[in-house]
Amino acid sequence: MASSYSCAHGIGAAMEWPSFWQLVTEPHPRAYNYLIPMAFTGFALTAAALMPMLVRLVLARRADKEPPAALKTRFVYLFVPASTPLVIAALQLVVVMAPRVWKIFGILSACVEASAFFCFLQLILDFIGGGGGDLAAALPRLTPSKLWCCCSSARVPTLRDVLAARVLVGQFMVVVIAVSLLELNDDWAKAHNSFIAIVDTVSLVLCVVAELTLIRAGHDVLSQHNIHAKFWTMKGLFVANTFTRRFFSRFITENQHIGGLCYTGETLVSGFSAASTALIAVPVALLAACAFGPQDLLFPTVAAPNGSAADAAEASQGASAAAEAEGEAESEGEAEADDDIDVEVGGRQATLRD
Repeated sequence: MASSYSCAHGIGAAMEWPSFWQLVTEPHPRAYNYLIPMAFTGFALTAAALMPMLVRLVLARRADKEPPAALKTRFVYLFVPASTPLVIAALQLVVVMAPRVWKIFGILSACVEASAFFCFLQLILDFIGGGGGDLAAALPRLTPSKLWCCCSSARVPTLRDVLAARVLVGQFMVVVIAVSLLELNDDWAKAHNSFIAIVDTVSLVLCVVAELTLIRAGHDVLSQHNIHAKFWTMKGLFVANTFTRRFFSRFITENQHIGGLCYTGETLVSGFSAASTALIAVPVALLAACAFGPQDLLFPTVAAPNGSAADAAEASQGASAAAEAEGEAESEGEAEADDDIDVEVGGRQATLRD
């Protein structure tokens, strides 16, 4: 039966909470009769939606037995955010199934969240820099845009803007993990709940603003990579995770003592939040399956003997500009001819047509 029985709290109290085996073999709160199926269904559907795309990414990466360093780096930056919905769904399933260790897996979820935002930031910069190219040389070629504030004047981003974005994303990585560690102490976290919520929210907003600023700055380059869909696969899932936890914490406050086992209010909140997040991961995984793909491993290149990646990019832009000027000179009404762009995945060459 449910009651206001005082369960053990604080660091080390988790050893007195129900284990996975006790949850499935002994009497438990009625809510777990549907929380467990919800979490398992969410994980299974997320895996079904996301695994084909992840397999294609791995196969594209392994197509070349000796891939260049730039391809290896981009694969990591691409694979981490692409697989995040599946990893989060798996962690949420464990949170529901093992009440005793839900806080440990909450910390792991925070680490996944931090790593996903970091890799996404690096992926944006890698797209803008052309994959291992000179970022400082690529930034001035971007179209001027309003950075950081809509009321600011349009300009191209600089390395200082990139540094500011790195700092804002870095502070979020520190804050989100620190908050999950502080919440190990139930009493302290409950007493400072409002403060934690404000710090966590402000930190996330600053991180989001930083990445959106870079997306706006590099829109000409990033639009071909479905960058907005990629961004929402992370933001949507993590916002949903935070929102569901705070939502259920408003309504679930009492502990439940059943059959000699105590389920704390925080444990029940984590179960409801985890099951909901696992289901939300399904549409997010469908979006990720469309947003990510092997095409993101392609590097536009132009043959340039003894030239760097930056030189090749400049040559590519120069060739495109010359072709456009020649077409306009011949006839203003004629459609521009399609340009052939050589792209390279690992050691393979392919031709794309705009």
